[in-house]
Amino acid sequence: MNSNNEQCYIAFEPKEVHMTLIENINSLFGGQDVGQQAAVQRAMAHVLKLHAELDEEKLAQILQAASKTKVAVRPGIPVPKAVKVEVKKEDLETVENIFRHAFQIYKIQRPFFARVLLTAYFLHLREENARLGVPEEPVSTDTGEDNFAGGDDALFRFRVSVEIADMLLRNAPEDKIYIRQILEMAKKRGIP
Repeated sequence: MNSNNEQCYIAFEPKEVHMTLIENINSLFGGQDVGQQAAVQRAMAHVLKLHAELDEEKLAQILQAASKTKVAVRPGIPVPKAVKVEVKKEDLETVENIFRHAFQIYKIQRPFFARVLLTAYFLHLREENARLGVPEEPVSTDTGEDNFAGGDDALFRFRVSVEIADMLLRNAPEDKIYIRQILEMAKKRGIP
């Protein structure tokens, strides 16, 4: 097996904040590929993309800002005993080195690593959705903070999906502008 394709795992014991970030990311992303693994893999891919585009100091600033960002926990969110995510070993080593530089640390605690990765990606998706004009639905929690609900209501999401599918299949002239916007959002997210 080629060492460039060698797989390994990121495993950590999640807290409510990790699961909230995963739920928020999946809601904001809006694609079919959702779940714990997908959210962490996309978050890691986002950091690798930034690594290719930015200098080390700018990337370090983004990660440091993400580490200081407080995320309101969703009430009653289920928390599994562990999260285990398969990733490319080479990618994990690169991101770990980015973290070591950004935080001037040698040993990386997995829960911290996962929280910062997920927070950086969550903040990116919020910013991207705002740029694309995708509305955000704030929910007030008992902490008094705003949090992203992102359409947790399965029935609501189903109805919206049916309406979008109907619009795409019908391909009516009055829907062309919306179809173009949907395709543009999908293209920016890398959804084929």
